[in-house]
Amino acid sequence: MAGFISPYLNLVRNAFSVVRHNGGVIGSVWTLLKAGDLREGTLVGVDQFGNKYFENKKYFYARHRWVELGDKQKSWWEPDASQIPPEWHRWMHCIGEHPPTEVPLTNPKFKQEHRINFSGNSRENYVPYTTTPPKIESWQPPKNTPS
Repeated sequence: MAGFISPYLNLVRNAFSVVRHNGGVIGSVWTLLKAGDLREGTLVGVDQFGNKYFENKKYFYARHRWVELGDKQKSWWEPDASQIPPEWHRWMHCIGEHPPTEVPLTNPKFKQEHRINFSGNSRENYVPYTTTPPKIESWQPPKNTPS
């Protein structure tokens, strides 16, 4: 009988561990609302935007690294790929095995500081203006003068 219950006890124990790792019941609800799933892993590093990067080798290869976006980002509810700096993007997509906290990248002279893409979501977005006159002019109805 103990061999039958043991896998279920491990399942419950792992579930409580994941809930504890995500900040208890309320923290787990918030994590589910933001990310869509609950994960447990070791904190690898934090970038200049407050993003936290985690890793757990027990998960599948493409799902073993993830990021929790920081509060300095443009939106909590709308994650965007531009919120991750290039050095961490390299680590997240397994291009490099070591995170930038262990092996920092060399910065070339032409590299600019990373900024988030604000297109369409804020007042900082780029709005181009036209420099050519319109080819078609809108029709204006004639004004009737009372006689």
